[in-house]
Amino acid sequence: MAVFEYTALNSSGRKTKGVIDADSQRAARNKLKQQGIFPTSLEETRQKVAATTAAGSMLEQLRTRRVSGVQVAMATRQLATLVGSGMPLVDALRALSDLVDHAGFKRVIAEVSDRVNEGSELSTAMRHYPRIFSRLYVNMIHSGQANGRLDLVLERLADLLESQAGLRRKIVSAITYPMLMLVICVLVIIVLLTYVVPEITLIFRERGALLPLPTRIVITLSDFLRDYILLILAAGVAGSLALARYTKTEKGRAWLDRLRLRIPIFGPLSLKVSTSRFARNLGTLLASDVPLLEALRIVKNIL
Repeated sequence: MAVFEYTALNSSGRKTKGVIDADSQRAARNKLKQQGIFPTSLEETRQKVAATTAAGSMLEQLRTRRVSGVQVAMATRQLATLVGSGMPLVDALRALSDLVDHAGFKRVIAEVSDRVNEGSELSTAMRHYPRIFSRLYVNMIHSGQANGRLDLVLERLADLLESQAGLRRKIVSAITYPMLMLVICVLVIIVLLTYVVPEITLIFRERGALLPLPTRIVITLSDFLRDYILLILAAGVAGSLALARYTKTEKGRAWLDRLRLRIPIFGPLSLKVSTSRFARNLGTLLASDVPLLEALRIVKNIL
């Protein structure tokens, strides 16, 4: 099934843009006309519906990897307002697609709208885009539709996403300056050991002065770093790649998390963040009438 980009006029004469999937261009035009949309231009795009093939899955990752939590929160609140005003869900999604600026996110919302228009539930349509709509998000949407309280659940989701984004900003701002200073200090030390100390060492050696032990240790470290700097960098890169690969395994992630919890300052902070996220997400799910056991399973998988 191909995907077509269209520019069209709706029943009120308003210009609109979007994407639609169909077997042919003729089928796409008929599909749009059934929705009360009259295309003025219709072009096939090479992009396929996400998650239908491996290539589609890769394409979905490329399109959605830069959609931030703030953008999702804003779109969720806008959708809550549209649904709460009594607008039909498909029309609300199409209107939301016009409001979103992010090109990839706009396309995803348009595809979700098409899936819903074809008979899928909103939660089922969103499940195809896990990089944007988390399992918690999808399950809350499903619960809201089942209970007829979709607008209320969307409001809660928007509050939750905004709270998470705010917490993330606070954490990043708190650790950015210390990490920046740490990097600068390491660079300064490397420069001193590789360029400054050797020059001073020449003066000491020419005078034949007897140097104290700490000074001899610094000079020895400087000579080692200067002679093997490339080997050290290569070993550091190889070690980083090996560590990254190891921490992608279940055993490696468990080891990294245990290590993270033992780090002074950062360990307790990480524990508090995880505990806060657990409580906030569990509370939001329970308030949306998700059963307790299912809510616990969902929260377990997002920690």
